[in-house]
Amino acid sequence: MAKKSQTVEGPGSELQVVKISPKGITAVIKNVTLNWVFLASPAEDSKDPLKAAYRTQMILRGGEKAFVASMRAALVSYMKVAAIAWGADVRLKKLNLAMSLDVDKSLFKQTELGISLNAHQTVKRDSLSDEFVAKYPPAIRLQDNKNCPAEIMTTEFYSGVIADVAVFIAAYDMPESSGITMYLNGVRKVANGERLASIDPFAGIEATQIAYNEKAFI
Repeated sequence: MAKKSQTVEGPGSELQVVKISPKGITAVIKNVTLNWVFLASPAEDSKDPLKAAYRTQMILRGGEKAFVASMRAALVSYMKVAAIAWGADVRLKKLNLAMSLDVDKSLFKQTELGISLNAHQTVKRDSLSDEFVAKYPPAIRLQDNKNCPAEIMTTEFYSGVIADVAVFIAAYDMPESSGITMYLNGVRKVANGERLASIDPFAGIEATQIAYNEKAFI
């Protein structure tokens, strides 16, 4: 079971905006704790087996008030130029919805670990026999900024790891749904953190020490 949030020492999480254009906001969310990590392979959609998503939940590590203010400022700038067929009133409504806490279509959620945001990248396949293959999968980097080898991805990136997350925030407008969402572009490891949502079955237990005669095995 995941542990409840605790006071975090050191720098808080930060939104670093790289670019704002009519298409969206290119940014990096720095110094967050990842939870529910699906980076090595996309997690299949429970309602549509032809869809899956690379995704992760980002738990803010302090500095929430400043982070939320930075996100609102970026969204206000984006909404002024966003290339989407919404009037001023609809843009304001969608912006306020995205900035609300714990409502449908909001960017921010309150969890027992703290305030969080989710980022995803959807992958589709034509039939159940096909593999999910992303045209541009998220960039997964280690602390030295080198690409993470596939064979150690789940070891290096787990629920509890501390990371910087590259995202693209944009408005979407489809017949069945509309709003502002956050797409996952990449993740770079910052440091190991305490594991979340999992239990180490050998935690605190020393390995058994055995003395044996090697000649007995000859």
